[in-house]
Amino acid sequence: MKIYISSDIEGVTGVVSWEHSTEKGSRDYEVMRRRMTNEVAAAANAALESGAGEVVVADSHANSTNLIHEDLPKKVKLIQGTQRPLSMMEGVDESFAAAMFVGYHSMRNTLHGTLNHSFSGRSIYEIRLNGNPIGEFGLNAAMAGVFGVPVIFASGDRALCEEAQELIPGIITVETKRGIGMIAAESLHPEVSCELIKSGAAEAVANKGNMKPYRIEGEVHLEIDFVRTGHADAAGSMPRVERISPKGLACKAADYTEAYQALRTLINLASTFPLQ
Repeated sequence: MKIYISSDIEGVTGVVSWEHSTEKGSRDYEVMRRRMTNEVAAAANAALESGAGEVVVADSHANSTNLIHEDLPKKVKLIQGTQRPLSMMEGVDESFAAAMFVGYHSMRNTLHGTLNHSFSGRSIYEIRLNGNPIGEFGLNAAMAGVFGVPVIFASGDRALCEEAQELIPGIITVETKRGIGMIAAESLHPEVSCELIKSGAAEAVANKGNMKPYRIEGEVHLEIDFVRTGHADAAGSMPRVERISPKGLACKAADYTEAYQALRTLINLASTFPLQ
């Protein structure tokens, strides 16, 4: 049995500011990347102790060089680095029995969602698939679904857990903190967070037979509202993209994989807009 883990940092206990997650070399970031590593290790150990022969972890925050490999179980294979075809879900395929998301956050515009955003806080205001707003959790769960892999576990703040439960009934979630505002939260002690993640992940593996992949079938209509018109200008040069508003773009994709990769390409293009 193989288990796949996609890891982010904004949902890790105690992470309440962008400095916690982005300032390389700062004391705060070094503390939080260790907490991120410990929470991933807790989920990985649960999977291994529940019978998994292999765990693959995708380090999926920012430039994806956050996790400390020597602090993870020896049977963990670690994917790091950027410019990956499947982004936060790089490495997932049909060989995995299930997927877990550790340290995730809610989509942008979520009330009490700590550090809520959708891929890019600087450029993305809202992402919609077939008219429905969706965040990183749902987008990545659907990518796992392309390969028939169910997402069985997620950890993050209360808002993320509620988002996950609404999208995937029966998923096991662990609340690492309660968001008070976008940059404020009441967090669990790091050791308690890891203990709950380990027990929750073990429960999720035991229950995986009852979980189904989250799928988005058929043609997909992708819409993105950007933060500035300049972001839409920069991304609007992509073929088959329609300008639907001053800050909005849309395109149709033949299937979900094409939609996911189009989304990532549009975000990358939007990032070339120079902020003043």
